[in-house]
Amino acid sequence: MTLRVIGDSILKGIQPNMESGRYETVNTIDFEGATGMVVENFSKFGCTVLKGFEFTKRLFEKDPQCSYVLMDFGGNDSDFDWEAISLDPYREASHDPKTDPGLFLSTYSSLVDYIKSFGCKPILMTLPPIIPKRYLKWTCEKKNLNYENIMIWLDQDLGRVSKTQKAYSDIVSALAAFKNIGCIDVNGAFAATGSPESYMSVDGIHPNSAGQRVIHNCIRQSFSTLTA
Repeated sequence: MTLRVIGDSILKGIQPNMESGRYETVNTIDFEGATGMVVENFSKFGCTVLKGFEFTKRLFEKDPQCSYVLMDFGGNDSDFDWEAISLDPYREASHDPKTDPGLFLSTYSSLVDYIKSFGCKPILMTLPPIIPKRYLKWTCEKKNLNYENIMIWLDQDLGRVSKTQKAYSDIVSALAAFKNIGCIDVNGAFAATGSPESYMSVDGIHPNSAGQRVIHNCIRQSFSTLTA
C-alpha cells in the first residue's frame, strides 16, 4: 500500500537552525515505520489548503494510484499578514487570516471529496500547538517588524494567536467527523504531554525533534486503528 503525505512544513519536517537562523529539513517522523506503507511525502513549506488542492489535482491527474492520503493544513491558513499589521495596527478594514475560515472549510471539504473520488482514503491531522510569545519574537526579529504595533492590534493578548490557530485545528477535526474519515489528533497528543512548549522549536510553530517523535507516535497509534 502507498501513503501520500500532502501538507505544509510540519509533515515536511522543517525545523529552525539555531546557528544559521534558517530553516532546514530535519525530519524524524518515520512515516514508513509508523504506517508500514510505501510513503511519498509531497509536503511543502508554507502550503495552504488552496495551494494544496491545486497541487493535489496536478498530482492525481498524473498518477492517481495510492491507498491513503494524509493531509496537514491549517497552520499557514490561520496565520496573519504580520507585516501589514506591524505597519498599520489601526487599519479600519480587519486584518484577517490568510484563508478565511469558511473558505478553509469548504476548500478542505472539496479536497477530501476529490481524493475519495479516486478510491483513495483521506486522513486528516489536527495542528500542533503554537507558542505565541516565541512565534512573534522570532517573526519580528527575522522580518524586522514592530512588536509593539502587533501587540496593540492583539489588544496585548498573545492568546488570540493560539486561539485562532486552535479554531482552525477544530475545523479539521469537525470536518473529519462530518465526512466520517480518519483524523489523527496531533493537537491532543501535544496537550497530553503536559508541557507542549517543550516539544516546540524556538520559532514557536515547528515541532522540535522530540515534538516530531510525538507526531510519529500519534501516527503509528492512529494507523493501527484506521487501517484495521
